[in-house]
Amino acid sequence: MPSLDFTNGNKLAAHWLTVWGQYSRACDNIVDDGLFDREHLTQCFALGVQTYSHPFYQQHRQALQMAALVTTSLWAKSCEWERCPELWKRQWADTLRHSDVVLVNAINLICGGGWEGMSAATGTFLSAGFIQHLDKYGAVK
Repeated sequence: MPSLDFTNGNKLAAHWLTVWGQYSRACDNIVDDGLFDREHLTQCFALGVQTYSHPFYQQHRQALQMAALVTTSLWAKSCEWERCPELWKRQWADTLRHSDVVLVNAINLICGGGWEGMSAATGTFLSAGFIQHLDKYGAVK
């Protein structure tokens, strides 16, 4: 389960982030690994239903829908750019793969974290993403 710091201690919000994470990973695995088979597609559809019918999402769907669409748009661009010949696009693709930070920020604001909570959550989330890509392009300068 994601850190309760992201959700200002709201367990229902943290659970929704977990469900969203499972759903987004299932979508990502289909795209990245070419898993266009019945099992993976069915799992992805089921996770989508669980994600968008979750009580936290339903309660805050007006705010979360926009954040989810922005996140999805950035993720789609990352998929497009990750295999481009231009190094800068591949590097940006790695960064855009962590577009879930948009949802983390929206949830933090919904849960009363304010600017300070959102800023802290952003740093924590993106630092974890950076560590995943630390060695991919050589030492950081």
